[in-house]
Amino acid sequence: LHGLMAGHTGEPGDCSGDVIGFVDSYNADIVKCDLYGCGAHGVHIDMTQGVNVTDTVIRDCSYGCAVVYSSFASFNNCTFRDCKEYTMFEIVDSNAYFNDCTFDNLQGEMLYMTKDAYAMFNRCSFDENSLDGIQNYQGEGSVSIEE
Repeated sequence: LHGLMAGHTGEPGDCSGDVIGFVDSYNADIVKCDLYGCGAHGVHIDMTQGVNVTDTVIRDCSYGCAVVYSSFASFNNCTFRDCKEYTMFEIVDSNAYFNDCTFDNLQGEMLYMTKDAYAMFNRCSFDENSLDGIQNYQGEGSVSIEE
């Protein structure tokens, strides 16, 4: 997907679908997209290997920014902003890499991860609340923050 603007409108919490989802796929690219929602996640990745999200904005989602289940995903130069309510990033049985990303005004639990999940934040920019949520993550998965 390249240059796509997609989302849900309406009152926050009214929608139950995610903006974009990949299930049982390989080598999916999301490039220069603007994904927004009023009631779900911006990106849902399930049993998909090689997902690259690049130069994309994920914003205004009520349930969180992204879910990654049994997958390998990288987010490169992405902006996550103005999402709220629940868990911003759910990483289950997966590896997720965030490179040169910006995290701004995310209101909710930052991470949910299973014990065999891994998340790396490399050269990312955080507002105070987002950074605190990642630095103080107490769950089962492994988190790395690199400068």
